[in-house]
Amino acid sequence: MPSSLACAATADDSRDQTQFDLASALVLASHRFKTRFAERFKDQGQTLSRRNILSMLAATPQGLIQSELADRLGVQAPTMVKLLDGLERQGLISRQPVPGDRRAKLVVIERTGAAVLADIDGEANSMRNEMFQGVSDADLATVRSVLDIIVQRLDGAPSSSPEMLRLVG
Repeated sequence: MPSSLACAATADDSRDQTQFDLASALVLASHRFKTRFAERFKDQGQTLSRRNILSMLAATPQGLIQSELADRLGVQAPTMVKLLDGLERQGLISRQPVPGDRRAKLVVIERTGAAVLADIDGEANSMRNEMFQGVSDADLATVRSVLDIIVQRLDGAPSSSPEMLRLVG
């Protein structure tokens, strides 16, 4: 007859394996979603990162200071500069000086940026519908709840905040 210690060790090993498998599946799903997104929007010159910037700016019509935008999106300053340069070249955003702070730039979405975001989000909604086809509402709610917990533990920010909800393509 197996000892209770052996059963506990087996249960712990099984949980460890399940957690490892889930973490691996999350990374793989994220990678595949980003890849699929990139494939669909390559001709438009858009990426998920660019879409997320447009979404954040659309939700903040008065604009955001460039460094604050980078912080909210978890992007390093040099990466943010490159992303904003591309969006500005496309006429989707503009950067304006901030009175009283020569170094700061206010980033504002332009009308063309809002229109491009609407197009992207329409197509991204189709992608999500395909991705979650056949998954029950109850399963979606469970996964969402688990992901909220994971995000909270990883960075202390509730993933159900309006900012985080907009960053899902």
